Amino acid sequence: MKGELAEFNLFDEKALEQGFDLNKNTVYLNLIPSNIGRDQLLEVIRPLLGFSEGYLTLSEVSRSQEFARYGWITFPNEENANAALEELTNKKIGDFELKPSKNDAPAIPHKTTQSLSTGATSQDLDLSKQLIERFDRIAGIENNAILTVEKSDEVKLSLQILYLRRVHAFDFHSAE
Repeated sequence: MKGELAEFNLFDEKALEQGFDLNKNTVYLNLIPSNIGRDQLLEVIRPLLGFSEGYLTLSEVSRSQEFARYGWITFPNEENANAALEELTNKKIGDFELKPSKNDAPAIPHKTTQSLSTGATSQDLDLSKQLIERFDRIAGIENNAILTVEKSDEVKLSLQILYLRRVHAFDFHSAE
């Protein structure tokens, strides 16, 4: 199904280059009540220009936020995100008024580390693969294409670390 996370291309070199720091392309939805479902949100979001190439991400419901959750709608470019921000402002789903916003703060440059030795890279690649397999098994994800990418070990490791962070909210380097 287009416009959902499953369709997002984790292997896109441009996305990898940007490190998924897509603040300018993302509209943030604040305090979505737990009674508003993903399907209800998608009914409002699907018609937005550029969403067919983007995706919707929702947080878990938070007790500390009165059982509300957050949402992120990521678009392929800033123009689509700006148009969506305007269109979603004052939009209602039932009695709930959407509260879209955008983070216009400049992106913080990602720190890069020196290249690892081949031994360290292959060890990290093996460890990240084991973590992905374990987390995917828990989440019910089968036949993960991220593990069969035909790229250099450094690119595979970057993709796997990125996958762990984006899909399983796991920071490989700090093990959190």
